[in-house]
Amino acid sequence: MPSDTGFFNNYNYTLMIDRFLPVDGLNIHIRKTGVGKKAIVFIHGNSCSAEFWKNQMLDVVLEAHYQLVAIDLPGHGGSDKSVDYSISRLKDLLPAIVDALDLDSYVLAGLSYGTALIAEAAPKMTNCKGFFLASPNITNNDFPPTVYIIPFAELGTMIADHVPPDVLQKFATHLMISEANTELRDQFVKTYLDTDPKFRVDLGLTMQSAGWSDEFRNLIDTGLPVNYLFGEKDRALNIHYMDSIAFPDNHSVYKIPDAAHFVNIDQAAVFNKKLKDFCLIAFNDQG
Repeated sequence: MPSDTGFFNNYNYTLMIDRFLPVDGLNIHIRKTGVGKKAIVFIHGNSCSAEFWKNQMLDVVLEAHYQLVAIDLPGHGGSDKSVDYSISRLKDLLPAIVDALDLDSYVLAGLSYGTALIAEAAPKMTNCKGFFLASPNITNNDFPPTVYIIPFAELGTMIADHVPPDVLQKFATHLMISEANTELRDQFVKTYLDTDPKFRVDLGLTMQSAGWSDEFRNLIDTGLPVNYLFGEKDRALNIHYMDSIAFPDNHSVYKIPDAAHFVNIDQAAVFNKKLKDFCLIAFNDQG
Protein backbone atom coordinates (compact mmCIF):
# COMPACT_ATOMS: atom_id res chain seq x y z
CA MET A 1 0.00 0.00 0.00
CA PRO A 2 1.22 3.56 -0.63
CA SER A 3 2.51 5.34 2.44
CA ASP A 4 2.47 9.07 3.21
CA THR A 5 5.17 10.90 5.16
CA GLY A 6 5.78 14.58 5.71
CA PHE A 7 8.94 16.38 4.60
CA PHE A 8 10.10 19.97 4.01
CA ASN A 9 8.89 20.43 7.58
CA ASN A 10 11.04 23.55 7.93
CA TYR A 11 8.38 25.32 5.86
CA ASN A 12 5.60 25.89 8.37
CA TYR A 13 3.09 27.27 5.87
CA THR A 14 2.65 24.08 3.90
CA LEU A 15 2.74 20.33 4.25
CA MET A 16 4.42 18.20 1.64
CA ILE A 17 3.39 14.58 1.28
CA ASP A 18 5.79 11.95 0.02
CA ARG A 19 3.92 9.06 -1.57
CA PHE A 20 4.52 6.01 -3.72
CA LEU A 21 2.00 4.87 -6.33
CA PRO A 22 2.10 1.33 -7.78
CA VAL A 23 1.71 1.74 -11.55
CA ASP A 24 2.28 -1.04 -14.07
CA GLY A 25 4.69 -2.92 -11.81
CA LEU A 26 6.67 0.15 -10.75
CA ASN A 27 6.60 2.19 -7.56
CA ILE A 28 6.34 5.81 -8.69
CA HIS A 29 7.38 8.48 -6.22
CA ILE A 30 5.31 11.65 -6.05
CA ARG A 31 5.37 14.79 -3.93
CA LYS A 32 2.17 16.66 -3.30
CA THR A 33 0.70 19.58 -1.44
CA GLY A 34 -2.14 22.03 -1.86
CA VAL A 35 -5.90 21.74 -1.78
CA GLY A 36 -8.90 21.48 -4.06
CA LYS A 37 -10.18 19.26 -6.84
CA LYS A 38 -8.15 21.02 -9.53
CA ALA A 39 -4.47 20.12 -9.80
CA ILE A 40 -1.19 21.06 -11.42
CA VAL A 41 0.96 18.04 -12.23
CA PHE A 42 4.68 18.71 -12.73
CA ILE A 43 6.94 16.61 -14.98
CA HIS A 44 10.70 17.18 -14.64
CA GLY A 45 13.45 16.97 -17.24
CA ASN A 46 16.18 14.49 -18.13
CA SER A 47 18.18 13.40 -15.06
CA CYS A 48 16.26 15.75 -12.77
CA SER A 49 13.60 14.99 -10.14
CA ALA A 50 10.52 16.35 -8.39
CA GLU A 51 12.90 18.50 -6.32
CA PHE A 52 13.32 20.82 -9.32
CA TRP A 53 9.74 22.02 -8.83
CA LYS A 54 10.25 23.10 -5.21
CA ASN A 55 9.80 26.80 -6.01
CA GLN A 56 6.39 26.00 -7.49
CA MET A 57 5.33 23.47 -4.85
CA LEU A 58 6.05 25.99 -2.08
CA ASP A 59 4.25 28.91 -3.72
CA VAL A 60 1.62 29.95 -1.19
CA VAL A 61 -0.90 31.12 -3.81
CA LEU A 62 -0.60 28.01 -5.96
CA GLU A 63 -0.89 25.62 -3.02
CA ALA A 64 -3.87 27.56 -1.65
CA HIS A 65 -5.86 27.08 -4.87
CA TYR A 66 -4.70 23.80 -6.39
CA GLN A 67 -3.39 20.38 -5.58
CA LEU A 68 0.28 20.40 -6.61
CA VAL A 69 1.80 17.07 -7.60
CA ALA A 70 5.39 16.56 -8.74
CA ILE A 71 6.18 13.15 -10.23
CA ASP A 72 9.53 11.38 -10.29
CA LEU A 73 9.71 9.64 -13.66
CA PRO A 74 10.92 6.02 -13.66
CA GLY A 75 14.64 5.81 -13.01
CA HIS A 76 14.66 9.27 -11.41
CA GLY A 77 14.45 10.46 -7.83
CA GLY A 78 12.64 7.95 -5.63
CA SER A 79 10.88 6.03 -8.41
CA ASP A 80 11.76 2.50 -9.43
CA LYS A 81 14.04 1.78 -12.35
CA SER A 82 12.53 0.38 -15.53
CA VAL A 83 13.84 -2.04 -18.12
CA ASP A 84 12.50 0.21 -20.89
CA TYR A 85 12.70 4.00 -21.07
CA SER A 86 11.74 4.33 -24.72
CA ILE A 87 9.39 7.17 -25.55
CA SER A 88 6.81 4.64 -26.76
CA ARG A 89 6.84 3.07 -23.29
CA LEU A 90 6.86 6.26 -21.25
CA LYS A 91 4.14 7.99 -23.27
CA ASP A 92 1.79 5.17 -22.23
CA LEU A 93 3.06 5.10 -18.65
CA LEU A 94 2.58 8.81 -17.97
CA PRO A 95 -1.22 8.76 -18.48
CA ALA A 96 -1.41 5.69 -16.23
CA ILE A 97 0.51 7.51 -13.49
CA VAL A 98 -1.71 10.58 -13.73
CA ASP A 99 -4.85 8.41 -13.78
CA ALA A 100 -3.65 6.78 -10.56
CA LEU A 101 -3.70 10.23 -8.92
CA ASP A 102 -7.51 10.21 -9.32
CA LEU A 103 -7.78 13.91 -10.17
CA ASP A 104 -10.97 15.62 -11.35
CA SER A 105 -9.07 17.98 -13.64
CA TYR A 106 -5.49 19.13 -14.02
CA VAL A 107 -2.93 21.16 -15.93
CA LEU A 108 0.31 19.46 -16.96
CA ALA A 109 3.47 21.52 -16.43
CA GLY A 110 6.72 20.24 -17.92
CA LEU A 111 10.38 21.14 -18.07
CA SER A 112 12.75 20.30 -20.94
CA TYR A 113 12.51 16.54 -21.68
CA GLY A 114 9.33 16.52 -19.62
CA THR A 115 7.66 18.72 -22.24
CA ALA A 116 8.41 16.20 -24.99
CA LEU A 117 6.97 13.38 -22.89
CA ILE A 118 3.85 15.42 -22.19
CA ALA A 119 3.46 16.18 -25.91
CA GLU A 120 3.82 12.50 -26.78
CA ALA A 121 1.22 11.51 -24.18
CA ALA A 122 -1.15 14.43 -24.83
CA PRO A 123 -3.76 12.45 -26.83
CA LYS A 124 -4.26 10.07 -23.88
CA MET A 125 -4.38 12.63 -21.06
CA THR A 126 -7.99 12.45 -19.90
CA ASN A 127 -9.34 15.31 -17.75
CA CYS A 128 -6.39 17.49 -18.73
CA LYS A 129 -7.21 21.18 -19.17
CA GLY A 130 -3.96 22.56 -20.61
CA PHE A 131 -0.20 22.29 -21.03
CA PHE A 132 2.39 24.67 -19.51
CA LEU A 133 5.75 23.85 -21.08
CA ALA A 134 9.08 25.35 -19.96
CA SER A 135 12.29 25.10 -22.02
CA PRO A 136 10.21 23.06 -24.46
CA ASN A 137 11.67 20.20 -26.49
CA ILE A 138 8.66 19.79 -28.78
CA THR A 139 9.62 17.71 -31.80
CA ASN A 140 8.41 16.56 -35.19
CA ASN A 141 10.10 15.77 -38.49
CA ASP A 142 10.26 19.46 -39.43
CA PHE A 143 11.64 20.41 -36.02
CA PRO A 144 13.96 17.58 -34.91
CA PRO A 145 16.32 17.97 -31.93
CA THR A 146 19.07 19.22 -34.26
CA VAL A 147 16.95 22.34 -34.84
CA TYR A 148 16.41 23.30 -31.22
CA ILE A 149 19.45 21.90 -29.38
CA ILE A 150 22.47 24.21 -29.49
CA PRO A 151 25.68 22.16 -29.83
CA PHE A 152 28.34 22.55 -27.15
CA ALA A 153 31.34 20.52 -26.05
CA GLU A 154 29.63 18.53 -23.29
CA LEU A 155 26.34 17.99 -25.14
CA GLY A 156 26.78 14.21 -25.23
CA THR A 157 26.39 14.15 -21.45
CA MET A 158 22.61 14.28 -21.88
CA ILE A 159 22.57 10.81 -23.46
CA ALA A 160 25.63 9.24 -21.81
CA ASP A 161 25.55 6.49 -19.23
CA HIS A 162 28.51 7.95 -17.33
CA VAL A 163 30.92 10.84 -17.90
CA PRO A 164 34.01 12.07 -16.00
CA PRO A 165 33.21 14.40 -13.07
CA ASP A 166 34.77 17.44 -14.73
CA VAL A 167 32.66 16.94 -17.86
CA LEU A 168 29.49 16.62 -15.78
CA GLN A 169 30.36 19.81 -13.89
CA LYS A 170 30.84 21.70 -17.16
CA PHE A 171 27.59 20.32 -18.56
CA ALA A 172 25.68 21.40 -15.46
CA THR A 173 27.25 24.86 -15.50
CA HIS A 174 26.25 25.30 -19.16
CA LEU A 175 22.59 24.94 -18.14
CA MET A 176 22.86 27.61 -15.44
CA ILE A 177 22.31 31.33 -15.80
CA SER A 178 25.32 31.96 -13.56
CA GLU A 179 28.39 29.94 -12.67
CA ALA A 180 27.94 31.29 -9.15
CA ASN A 181 24.74 29.28 -8.70
CA THR A 182 26.61 26.38 -7.15
CA GLU A 183 23.56 25.15 -5.22
CA LEU A 184 21.58 24.51 -8.40
CA ARG A 185 24.64 23.06 -10.16
CA ASP A 186 25.33 20.66 -7.29
CA GLN A 187 21.66 19.70 -7.15
CA PHE A 188 21.67 18.82 -10.84
CA VAL A 189 24.95 16.88 -10.55
CA LYS A 190 23.45 14.85 -7.71
CA THR A 191 20.24 13.99 -9.54
CA TYR A 192 22.21 13.18 -12.70
CA LEU A 193 24.31 10.67 -10.76
CA ASP A 194 21.21 9.27 -9.02
CA THR A 195 19.35 8.75 -12.31
CA ASP A 196 19.39 5.32 -13.92
CA PRO A 197 22.03 5.71 -16.69
CA LYS A 198 19.92 3.50 -18.97
CA PHE A 199 17.35 6.30 -19.16
CA ARG A 200 19.84 8.54 -20.94
CA VAL A 201 21.04 5.72 -23.19
CA ASP A 202 17.46 4.94 -24.22
CA LEU A 203 16.86 8.66 -24.84
CA GLY A 204 19.85 8.66 -27.18
CA LEU A 205 18.43 5.68 -29.07
CA THR A 206 15.09 7.49 -29.44
CA MET A 207 16.87 10.51 -30.88
CA GLN A 208 19.01 8.37 -33.18
CA SER A 209 16.00 6.51 -34.58
CA ALA A 210 13.75 9.61 -34.82
CA GLY A 211 11.37 7.74 -32.54
CA TRP A 212 8.98 10.63 -31.96
CA SER A 213 5.51 11.40 -33.23
CA ASP A 214 4.34 14.82 -34.44
CA GLU A 215 4.34 16.37 -30.98
CA PHE A 216 3.12 19.78 -32.17
CA ARG A 217 0.15 18.12 -33.84
CA ASN A 218 -0.56 16.08 -30.71
CA LEU A 219 -0.84 19.25 -28.64
CA ILE A 220 -2.84 21.19 -31.22
CA ASP A 221 -5.32 18.36 -31.79
CA THR A 222 -6.30 18.32 -28.11
CA GLY A 223 -7.80 21.78 -28.59
CA LEU A 224 -6.43 22.73 -25.17
CA PRO A 225 -4.48 25.89 -24.31
CA VAL A 226 -0.69 25.65 -24.38
CA ASN A 227 1.95 28.05 -23.07
CA TYR A 228 5.60 27.65 -24.17
CA LEU A 229 8.18 29.43 -22.00
CA PHE A 230 11.85 29.97 -22.82
CA GLY A 231 14.63 31.53 -20.78
CA GLU A 232 16.25 34.28 -22.86
CA LYS A 233 19.72 33.26 -21.66
CA ASP A 234 19.35 29.53 -22.34
CA ARG A 235 22.64 28.40 -23.92
CA ALA A 236 21.45 24.84 -24.61
CA LEU A 237 18.18 25.55 -26.40
CA ASN A 238 17.41 27.62 -29.49
CA ILE A 239 14.73 29.83 -28.00
CA HIS A 240 13.61 31.07 -31.43
CA TYR A 241 12.87 27.74 -33.06
CA MET A 242 9.10 28.17 -32.69
CA ASP A 243 9.03 31.74 -34.01
CA SER A 244 7.88 30.74 -37.50
CA ILE A 245 5.11 28.36 -36.42
CA ALA A 246 1.51 29.43 -36.98
CA PHE A 247 -0.05 28.34 -33.70
CA PRO A 248 -3.75 28.34 -32.81
CA ASP A 249 -4.96 31.35 -30.83
CA ASN A 250 -4.85 29.42 -27.55
CA HIS A 251 -1.11 28.68 -27.89
CA SER A 252 1.31 31.34 -26.60
CA VAL A 253 5.11 31.62 -26.62
CA TYR A 254 6.95 33.65 -23.97
CA LYS A 255 10.63 34.46 -23.53
CA ILE A 256 11.57 35.23 -19.94
CA PRO A 257 14.48 37.66 -19.32
CA ASP A 258 17.31 36.73 -16.98
CA ALA A 259 16.57 33.02 -17.11
CA ALA A 260 18.41 30.08 -18.62
CA HIS A 261 17.34 26.44 -19.06
CA PHE A 262 15.83 26.11 -15.58
CA VAL A 263 13.51 29.06 -16.14
CA ASN A 264 11.17 27.91 -13.36
CA ILE A 265 14.06 28.26 -10.89
CA ASP A 266 15.90 31.28 -12.33
CA GLN A 267 12.73 33.39 -12.46
CA ALA A 268 10.39 31.53 -10.11
CA ALA A 269 8.19 34.57 -9.33
CA VAL A 270 7.63 35.36 -13.03
CA PHE A 271 7.14 31.69 -13.88
CA ASN A 272 4.63 31.18 -11.06
CA LYS A 273 2.66 34.28 -12.01
CA LYS A 274 2.34 33.07 -15.60
CA LEU A 275 1.36 29.61 -14.34
CA LYS A 276 -1.37 31.12 -12.13
CA ASP A 277 -2.69 33.21 -15.04
CA PHE A 278 -2.62 30.17 -17.31
CA CYS A 279 -4.57 28.07 -14.80
CA LEU A 280 -7.31 30.70 -14.59
CA ILE A 281 -7.77 30.30 -18.34
CA ALA A 282 -7.33 26.52 -18.47
CA PHE A 283 -9.76 25.84 -15.63
CA ASN A 284 -12.08 28.65 -16.77
CA ASP A 285 -11.86 30.22 -13.32
CA GLN A 286 -13.08 33.72 -12.61
CA GLY A 287 -10.26 34.56 -10.22
